[in-house]
Amino acid sequence: MVGTDRTYVALNVSNRGNADTTITQVYTERYDNWLDYVFKKRHAKITVSMGSFPGYEVPFKIGPGHEFRSIMNQDARIEQASRTCRLYLCVMHSMADKPFRVRIKPIKPVAV
Repeated sequence: MVGTDRTYVALNVSNRGNADTTITQVYTERYDNWLDYVFKKRHAKITVSMGSFPGYEVPFKIGPGHEFRSIMNQDARIEQASRTCRLYLCVMHSMADKPFRVRIKPIKPVAV
């Protein structure tokens, strides 16, 4: 967002296949440690209020070669969780039974 002092976590999803798919959910998952992730013992599932890009509301149908974009506010909770546990951004879509997960790497504190 131009002209704001906020920081965001951005999500860009591309359909590289040859069939339409639908993004059905976008959320974060928090695991306290690596073993909890391996055994799928998540400690929090937070449905993310993504948006800010008009026309990219969930559910969103993506045709072959097209993409879905969204952002969420990078607030103190997200920053702290990224440093103290394993935080993942998850995308559920119509072509799979399990979410596509991407780890949000530890976010370094901003020096003021």
